[in-house]
Amino acid sequence: MKKLVEPYEPEPKKPSVFRSASPKVDGFRINSIRIGNVFAYVSSPRKAEKIRQAVVERLPGMGFRHVESPVEFASANEARPAVLFVDDETVGEISRETIARTCPQTMVALLSSREAVCSLPVQNSSLAMPEMMRADLIAPVKGAGEDFGAIVHAFIHLSEDKLNIEADADGKRFVVLVVDDEPRWLSKFLPQLYGIIGRRANIYTRRTFEEAAEYIDSNGDCVVCLISDMAYPKGGALVEDAGRQLVDYAHSMHPRIAKVIASKGGLDPALREKALLLPKDSEGYVSGLRQFILDFAGFGDFIIPVGDGNVRARSIMELRDAIMRADIRVLESYGEKDFYSSWLYLHGFHGAGDRLRPSRLRGEPMRGFIIGELDYEISMLRKDPFVIAGEGGAERCRTHSLEEIISQIGGMPAATLGRWDADDYLSFWMMRHGHTELADELRPVQGDSEGVKGRVLGILRKWVEEYRGRGMDVGDPPSVG
Repeated sequence: MKKLVEPYEPEPKKPSVFRSASPKVDGFRINSIRIGNVFAYVSSPRKAEKIRQAVVERLPGMGFRHVESPVEFASANEARPAVLFVDDETVGEISRETIARTCPQTMVALLSSREAVCSLPVQNSSLAMPEMMRADLIAPVKGAGEDFGAIVHAFIHLSEDKLNIEADADGKRFVVLVVDDEPRWLSKFLPQLYGIIGRRANIYTRRTFEEAAEYIDSNGDCVVCLISDMAYPKGGALVEDAGRQLVDYAHSMHPRIAKVIASKGGLDPALREKALLLPKDSEGYVSGLRQFILDFAGFGDFIIPVGDGNVRARSIMELRDAIMRADIRVLESYGEKDFYSSWLYLHGFHGAGDRLRPSRLRGEPMRGFIIGELDYEISMLRKDPFVIAGEGGAERCRTHSLEEIISQIGGMPAATLGRWDADDYLSFWMMRHGHTELADELRPVQGDSEGVKGRVLGILRKWVEEYRGRGMDVGDPPSVG
């Protein structure tokens, strides 16, 4: 059989400049600043206990303290990165200036049950409750019920993302940019969005056209997805089609960015050429958003035309096979839009992403260059076993076998799973090694209880049987070719 590409000798590999969502890749983490403590300065012990439960169950190892005053918070925090949760009764007692001076890496999150805050855009609700603007983030919780813990969890992650983005504005990272001035929708939406993307990207929220456009101007290369409302402030006034204008602007600057307009109002079908149109709170809107982000923002399968149909490459090995068979005109078009580097970045192959993004080769030399980079990354997977630490951090096991991973997890304390959650270590490793469907199912499962451990083991066993049914090897590392 005639070879499609000439043998390729890769250049010496350099460390990626992108921060990784895994502590095992390139020595980076997605967030260099990590939230260490959560404080609750709220008006009732019952509310403080609900916050504590959310922290303990969903973020094991993170500190928690219920404080009785801003002074107690300032003396207790020890200047560590922290989130301070306040409510409608206590937000007026805090001083942003004092917190910025004494605890500069603290995010203040308002858990509000006030109707004006929950039902109105910020520019309107702040007139009725001006003290709400002392908070960095606003999380309506009126009627949250069982979702309260998920909202607290999401806003801790959002606080950490905001701290890192604003402390290192020029840093290379992956960002889902959300533009909306309606706090109620955001508090419902964020837990679902983090469930889709895990910790592979930061989420950054903006409230106005100018804030969003400024971020795209300075950091557009890092934005992988834009999710925008239709109506929000521009030039100090509410503009009914601000979302359309922002999508047009982002498309002109970075056409590769996956774009979504989510709105309660009518949506112009003409926008479908540039964005997914998603009626807020409609039936199936979460599943529709999830599929779009997976398919078009680089988080899921790599979809590429091959022959008379489309191929869904779930792993770097399948991507290599698809690129070997695809028409060169398709490959060139995808290269111009940076589809290869975006997918590789979000699947943990940051070095290859760095080297492919600036390349503008065409024709068969382009195919050869891509295949050479993929072959190198595949060969390196053999040197990337799953590492499980035992008591005191000593290495307990390193393996590529899913069966051995199941056995080890079955015999270890559930608390170990909680330590992996901060970096999505388990799901991230599975994704890099080609077990993407398994990784997608694991990603939203977080915590360190025996119940969570049982769910993780159940998912792993289910997919081992599925892979066996497909004739896949669940024990050996991947090979090239």
